[in-house]
Amino acid sequence: MRKIILVASFVCMTVAVWAQKQNIESANNYLREGDYEHAKEYIQMALKDPTTKDKPKTWAMQGDIYMQMNQDTAYLKKNMPRSMSDLPHRQAMKSYMKVVDLDPSYEKEEMNTKLIAAAFTSYMIGQTAYKMKNYDTAYDVLKDVVEVHDIQGGKRFAANKKFDTIAVEAQRLRAYAAYNANKYDQAADLFMILKDNPIARDPNIYLALIDIYGFRNKNADAMKKILDEAQSFYPNDPNIRTQVLNSYITSGDQSKLMEKLEEAVAKDPNNPDLQINLAKGYSGMAFPKDDKGKDLAKPSNYAELVTKAEAAYMAASKTAKPDNIDPSFGLAVLYYNEGVYINKQMNDIPGNNATEQKQIDDLKAKRDEMFAKAVPYFEKTYNTLDPNAAKLSADDKDSYVSSIRVLKEIYMRQNKADKSDAMKKKLDAMK
Repeated sequence: MRKIILVASFVCMTVAVWAQKQNIESANNYLREGDYEHAKEYIQMALKDPTTKDKPKTWAMQGDIYMQMNQDTAYLKKNMPRSMSDLPHRQAMKSYMKVVDLDPSYEKEEMNTKLIAAAFTSYMIGQTAYKMKNYDTAYDVLKDVVEVHDIQGGKRFAANKKFDTIAVEAQRLRAYAAYNANKYDQAADLFMILKDNPIARDPNIYLALIDIYGFRNKNADAMKKILDEAQSFYPNDPNIRTQVLNSYITSGDQSKLMEKLEEAVAKDPNNPDLQINLAKGYSGMAFPKDDKGKDLAKPSNYAELVTKAEAAYMAASKTAKPDNIDPSFGLAVLYYNEGVYINKQMNDIPGNNATEQKQIDDLKAKRDEMFAKAVPYFEKTYNTLDPNAAKLSADDKDSYVSSIRVLKEIYMRQNKADKSDAMKKKLDAMK
């Protein structure tokens, strides 16, 4: 009697196991017919049963169902998800990854092919989303590529160099997607990974990190570390160099700024922007002002600084574009400021005797010489900007108005009343 009961129990267990395995077969049969709803129904039964829920074959079948759904354009046309990030291939990818988690050796070559296919699909979708400026979707979907690539600590696909390249590019696009979506913390984390990867590292990654730490998150320590590292890898990159200079401008470290500017100009002497910035630095040192804009005492090397500023502006004028007014306006202001400084020296002399009067006359001649040197550069600035006077930027408008005002003054000193009146009329028309 007991033997009969045991046999009966064995038969029941066998039938139950067979029934659950049959669910997988039924799911496969419906998949062949393109009946995805019934295929999903039966595979879900298998996934809920204790005897089959942890079998690699069960998860592999679910992956195949969703992957075929994703490749069926007619099905997708009728059942297109609301977001590209919800396409069926993503569920397929998760199922295939579960297979590897349960048994890394299960149909390894076939699973690798299916995983890479799912990852490449995510890459194409993420790339498309990025081009369409759908940055949130791109950031979400491109993560799939990296996750598949990094299975088993990256060892599973270590020999697949093409996949390495795609994974790096996916990580790059994902970082920029986060950046453009204003997810600066997430973007910074991804850029930090990319900069440490020799395959991915480039100057733009550092520029993005400099922007995030310097202007978005305002982390001075992280900013300095990134700047130093960027310089070590790309000492001759003009954009990195500009950011380094900007950091010293922001910090107010004038001596360090000038040192870096001089280094930059030595490496790139034909760069007008660098020459202009160097000239402005020398000029600012020659004519120092306090926080309220009041003139301070001239430095002991005043003449040397003026000469260096003039030389830098002259160098910039040779390579700057014709519509770039900075070299001409810079020279005009430099000569004019020299004239004003000489005029102050002249006014400080009492003139009580012939010796003092001669000093005044000599200074007056030098002053007028400086003003005369300034005129052609103020005129060039004026003539360049005047045709577009109605639509000038704020900075250009300041230069334009300043040129007119100074020319009016100098023309009057030079007894050119007609020209002075013309400038006066320009000023009056702007009031």
